[in-house]
Amino acid sequence: EIRMKLRAEKAAKLKALEDKKARERAKRIAETEGSKATVKSYPPAEFIRSSLEKFYSQNCPEKLGNLDKIMEKFTGKWGKLEAGLRKTYKDKAPDFCKLYAASK
Repeated sequence: EIRMKLRAEKAAKLKALEDKKARERAKRIAETEGSKATVKSYPPAEFIRSSLEKFYSQNCPEKLGNLDKIMEKFTGKWGKLEAGLRKTYKDKAPDFCKLYAASK
């Protein structure tokens, strides 16, 4: 029960951090590129986590133990995560935005 509370707290902190980092990144891009800057809007961290968990369970189960570290490392940098997955897994890599749009 305590572990579940800690996980919920950690998930809430990750979500808040993701939102803050995304806003800061969008602001920096807009400042450097002017008003033509477009920022890709990624799905919520919970969706990315579940998508990544499903992907790793099918393609690389040994990485499931590192899921928390991966989420922490790439929070707010989902494009970097996708690029790394594409580099390693090619066409098998998930596109979080497309998956999220298809889930609605």
